[in-house]
Amino acid sequence: MATVREASFADYEQIEALKARHHLSGYTEARWRHIYENSPLLRRHQRTWPIGWVIESDDNKIVGHLGNTPLDYEWNGKPLTCAAASLWVVDEEHRGRSLTLVRKFLRQPDVDLFLDTTATRLAARVFEKLGMKRTPVLGYDRTAFWVLDRERFVASFFDWKRVQAPRILTRPLAGVMAAAEKITGRSRLMAGADGPVEFCAQFDERFDRFWKTLRSQRPGLLCVRDRENLNWRFQEAVATGAAWVLAAGDKTTPRAYAVCLRQDSLDIGLKRMRLADFQCVDGSPDALPAIISAALTRCRREGIHMFEVVGFGTETKERIEALAPYRRRLPSWMFLYKAQDAILARQLEDPAGWDPCTYDGDGWLAQITS
Repeated sequence: MATVREASFADYEQIEALKARHHLSGYTEARWRHIYENSPLLRRHQRTWPIGWVIESDDNKIVGHLGNTPLDYEWNGKPLTCAAASLWVVDEEHRGRSLTLVRKFLRQPDVDLFLDTTATRLAARVFEKLGMKRTPVLGYDRTAFWVLDRERFVASFFDWKRVQAPRILTRPLAGVMAAAEKITGRSRLMAGADGPVEFCAQFDERFDRFWKTLRSQRPGLLCVRDRENLNWRFQEAVATGAAWVLAAGDKTTPRAYAVCLRQDSLDIGLKRMRLADFQCVDGSPDALPAIISAALTRCRREGIHMFEVVGFGTETKERIEALAPYRRRLPSWMFLYKAQDAILARQLEDPAGWDPCTYDGDGWLAQITS
């Protein structure tokens, strides 16, 4: 009979083999270790942390896995320990034990907040059945996007639909998209988006100063965004060009910044950049159009086909959707949560306390680093 146990780094090859069987992208062993060994939360508290759980068959084969990502959070300045579920995958013949993995995750001691931020439709149903809730912000099941290479986008759409459409159709359909954008007044590169925007080669001391200002101005739930946490997530990807850091404002302290993360759809040949994080100080996302315009210009220059935005709170999301030419509906509501403390749980029912995005859970793990 299969058993459920805590995962270890010695399970790396078998977990990667399991992921490959289900067509999930892999990690290098060094990157997998980095997630836990260099976690700012774990290093600061010097605490033990389960890296996940596995289902192991009678013949010592790993047939199921659920990862457990440690995250630093604050609620109105009070530190919170957060656990984000990741990479829940089980071979079909062993899915009767799948719930055991989720229960192990949700029964961890000394965790204030549980998240699942990349939930599939099936996973969302299971996690909600076990007590997790949808974030109260509107629209986390839809994205806004720009198309930078319309012909390639049309071709990838046919590939996604598994339609053997003649390639001769891509050009006229791309022309229809261009005409529609002109009619709606939403061009690929936004008019009137000015202001100095810098692409940063690293997260330096400016980001610690930005974080200090942000946390003093932003009430509610906030994932920690100091230089240490930013580097933990993105340093490798920034170094390889798979993540871009954009800052608006003066050279000493940004008034806004964004992280764009390369997340291609390899199966349909679509090169995609996503807005993984955007934060601003002084209460208004007025730098957002300039930052997105700079990102779109670079996408076009580097041959990226699509720029997409998932998530964010009401004010930022409304601004993004007013700018973007296109929308699409996601197959599930991906961002779920559960608070251990009853008082915190009631407070988190208020949409004003949320500004959720890819940075805030495990979505940033799906990045191209080479």
